Amino acid sequence: MVPADEGRVKSAVKLAADGTLPPLLLWWHSGLHAHVLLDGHVRLAACRASGTPIRALTLTGAHVVAPTRGEQEARATRAVAIEANVADPVRRNRLLAELHRPLGGRRATTRARLLPGGLEAWRRGADPTWLAAVDGWLAR
Repeated sequence: MVPADEGRVKSAVKLAADGTLPPLLLWWHSGLHAHVLLDGHVRLAACRASGTPIRALTLTGAHVVAPTRGEQEARATRAVAIEANVADPVRRNRLLAELHRPLGGRRATTRARLLPGGLEAWRRGADPTWLAAVDGWLAR
């Protein structure tokens, strides 16, 4: 974390106060179940120092989650009912168009993979100074 008394942070506090501070850039990492700060460490420190609400832009990948068989069957049953019971063609077409919008949803994901050798292999390859800092931060 950037110290709050650093010049860059003090300058960013002024921008935060007048509402011109750009948002942080985050990346959703599904393997960590957390956001990773890609850009904006100084802006984050400035928002924390000034008590200004933090604005952020999140980058994420998404994949379509397929509908269940029950959802597909319910859609087919509803389509038959609309065709049989709605006489007005404009209303019928609107109902059918709404009914046939894509089923399922989107889920944010990343391609998190386990490292060969697991956590211990990662810790062996990490810079000891950085690793001690992360361990201290996690212990708080």
